[in-house]
Amino acid sequence: MTPDKESSAEVPRNIHLLNGQIIEHRRQRYAVVQVLDVETVLLRHLITGTVERVPLSAIQPAVEATSGPGNMPDLLTVPDEDWTTAQRRFEIIRPLLERHPYERTRFLIEERAAEFDLHAATLYRWMALYQASRQLSSLMPKTRKDKGSYKLPEGVESVVQEVINQFYLTPQRRSIQSTCLEVMRLCRERGLEAPHYNTVRNRIAERTQYVQVAKRLGKKTAENRFRPHVAEFPGADYPLSVIQIDHTKLDVILVDYHHRLPLGRPWLTLALDLRTRLVAGYWLSFDAPSALSVGLCLLSVILPKSGLLAKHGLDAKWPIQGLPRTIHLDNAKEFHGQMLERACQQYGIDIQYRPKGQPHMGGHIERMMDTLATLIHELPGTTFHHPKDRGEYRSEAQAAFTLAEFEQVLLTQITRVYHERFHQGIQTTPLKRYELDVLGTSSRPGLGLVLPNVDLARLKYDFLPFFEHTIQNYGILYKHIHYFADVLKPWIDASDPGYPQRKRKFLSRYDPRDMSTIYFYDPELQQYFPIPFRDSSRPAQVSLWELRAATQRVREEGKAQVDEDTIFAAYAELRRMEAAAKQATKRQRRHQQRRATHTPVHQEVEIGQPLVQPSSSMDEDLPELEGFDDVEVVFG
Repeated sequence: MTPDKESSAEVPRNIHLLNGQIIEHRRQRYAVVQVLDVETVLLRHLITGTVERVPLSAIQPAVEATSGPGNMPDLLTVPDEDWTTAQRRFEIIRPLLERHPYERTRFLIEERAAEFDLHAATLYRWMALYQASRQLSSLMPKTRKDKGSYKLPEGVESVVQEVINQFYLTPQRRSIQSTCLEVMRLCRERGLEAPHYNTVRNRIAERTQYVQVAKRLGKKTAENRFRPHVAEFPGADYPLSVIQIDHTKLDVILVDYHHRLPLGRPWLTLALDLRTRLVAGYWLSFDAPSALSVGLCLLSVILPKSGLLAKHGLDAKWPIQGLPRTIHLDNAKEFHGQMLERACQQYGIDIQYRPKGQPHMGGHIERMMDTLATLIHELPGTTFHHPKDRGEYRSEAQAAFTLAEFEQVLLTQITRVYHERFHQGIQTTPLKRYELDVLGTSSRPGLGLVLPNVDLARLKYDFLPFFEHTIQNYGILYKHIHYFADVLKPWIDASDPGYPQRKRKFLSRYDPRDMSTIYFYDPELQQYFPIPFRDSSRPAQVSLWELRAATQRVREEGKAQVDEDTIFAAYAELRRMEAAAKQATKRQRRHQQRRATHTPVHQEVEIGQPLVQPSSSMDEDLPELEGFDDVEVVFG
C-alpha cells in the first residue's frame, strides 16, 4: 500500500512535501520551490513572493488542535462500549478504505452496507469522518454538533459527484471551469439550485492526486508517478510503512551521576524502519521493557529529531519522522497494554505481534541489534556478549559512562556510524536509501519530505504514562510530591457522579524525564493543563529516576517517614555529592596529568645539577586554585 492509498486528500496522516506543492506554514500559504535535501526546503510566499530556506523541523503544518474545549476526550476515559462501536464501524469500512478511491464504486459500497443491514449513505458518512482525521475516535457515537453547518442537498450532491466522475475524471481532461458549467447545466435541467464554484472545486480537491492522474492520464502513469519500488520485506514499500520494535539489555555497565559507581546495564527499545533500515526512534532507561517503553519509543519515531541532536551537541542527519503504518512487536504479555493499543488505533497505526515460535519474523531488528552490540563492545564498561569473551576484563571497574553520557555515545553510533555504513541488504547506506525514496532520482520521482500531520501536543499526551488520583485541598499527590494550580480548584473534594459517596477519580499524565510538571485532564473541558510543583522552590527539572534514587536514599537512611521534604532534601544532598564527585574527578585528572608531565623517563644534565628536583608528592602539596580547570601547564 502506497502513501497515497492510505491517506485521504483532506487530512493525510503524514504530509509528503514535493516541488510545486502548496502548504500552510506559520498560518501563511507557501509553495515548495525545491526540496534541497532530506532536511531543507525552499519555500516561496504566495503573496509576497519572497523565497526562504527553511529547515524541515521548523515547518509547522496547519493542524487543528485537538486539545481545546469540546474536542475528543482522553482515550482512556472513553467508555468501552463507545470504543468498541468505533472499532466495529472501522472494520466495516476498512476493506473499502484499503482500496484505491477510484475502485470504491457505489455498487461495492452498497454491497458492503447490505452485509451489515446498513444504508450506503451511512458508510459514506463513516468513511468521510475517518478520512477527515485518520483517527479512530472520529467513528465514536456522539451527539450532533454540526447544526447550522452548510451541506449540499442530496440531489445537488449527486449531480456534483456524477459530473466529477463522468465529466472531469476522464481522459478528455476537461478543466475545472468546464466542470462547474456542466454542474450548473444539469442542476437547471433537474430543477435544482446550482452550488457555488468553490464548492465544486473543493469536491474535486477531495479526490487524491493518484485518482485524478489515474482517471485523466491513465493508471500506468499514476503507478509510475506514485508507487515506490517494493521492498524485500512484505509490505515495507516506502519509509514508515513497516517499523519493527524490539528490546535488548545492552552489554555495557553504566555508572550513577553522584558516586560514579556501577548502576547496571540499561535497556534499549529500538525502532527500525524496514524499508530504509534507518533507526526510526528509541527509548533508553533502566526500566524493564513494557508497553510504556514501546509507546515512548513510538513517540520518538513520530517526532522530529533535530531538537534531540542539538541537545546532545551532534551535527548529524536523522531525517525520518512521521506516523508509521504498521509496527511489529514481540508477542510477550508485557507489550499488550490498553494505553498503547488505543493510542495506535487512534492514529491509524496497525500493531502486528510477532507469531510465537517464528523468531525469523524479527530478523531485521535483531541483526541491527547485533550490529549495535558490536560497536558497544568497544566502549569502557562493556560486559561483552559472553563471559568467556570478557576474560580478565573487569567491566564494573572500567565503567565510565552515565546514562546521559552513554545516550550521546549511542546517538553518535546510530547517526554517524550505522546510518552511513554500507548495508548489504539494501545495497547502499540507510541514509542514502531514505534520500532516494524521499527525493527520488532522475528517472523516478520521490515521495517528498515527510511531516506528521497531527496535533503533536495532543499526540504526546496520548503516548505518555498516566495515573489516577483524587483532588484534595492541597492539589494532587503523586510519588509523595504535591502538585497544584488554580485550574484544580473547581474539582477539590469532588464526588463521583455515579457514586456520590466516593471521591471522584481524575486522570493525569507525566513525562518520566521531567517530573516538575504533570498534565491534568479536565473531564469537562476535555483539555490537558500543566500542573507544576506546589512548592515553587523545588528544582526546575527532575527526572522520575532521580526521584526514585532520592526516595531510596531516604529509606536507606532509616527515616520513619518518606515525604516531599525528606525526598527533596535527599535529592539536594545527592546533587551536592554529584558536584563534589565531578570536582574530584577534575582534580584527579589534573593530578594524573601533572604526574605524567613532571616525571621524566631519564633526565641527563650535562652541567651541574637541576635547580629543583621534581618530587612525586609535590602536586599533592599544592593548593587547589578555583577557576583554572582549563589552564594547561607545560614544563620544559
